[in-house]
Amino acid sequence: NNNNNNNINDDVDTKTSFFFDAIVLDLGAITGNDLPWTSLELIHDLSAILQKDDESNTMMTPPRVILVKSKSLSNLARRLVHCQRLFDGSKVLSPSSCERSPEPTIISTVGVDEYRRTIPYTVQGGDSVLEVGCHFGRTTRLLHDAAKFQED
Repeated sequence: NNNNNNNINDDVDTKTSFFFDAIVLDLGAITGNDLPWTSLELIHDLSAILQKDDESNTMMTPPRVILVKSKSLSNLARRLVHCQRLFDGSKVLSPSSCERSPEPTIISTVGVDEYRRTIPYTVQGGDSVLEVGCHFGRTTRLLHDAAKFQED
């Protein structure tokens, strides 16, 4: 609240480096839209800017939390599942429970082993699969085997 100060900078030493424990963003007000990927990029860029001290060219302490008002990011968060939640059973997901939707479930992995371990949770016989960014084809083979129809 700035009711007691005519200028918020009156109490601020401009040579002092600042760090923030929390950053609060209303992305719709900032960008004029609420697109999830644009919002994520803005959060990333803003966080990086606030951490850089131009005078000393060093990195400052990052914030503990970024609170974001964004319907699209909220919807994205509901759809995003870390693969470890599948492996430890805290999220139950099977290929038949993943419904076709304009907003599909997104499963995040870190390494190729995690990526491959998600196949039984996501691909079933009869599925058509597009793999983008394949390397030598080992995962392609695993995807093919999971997607082919099983003979009775």
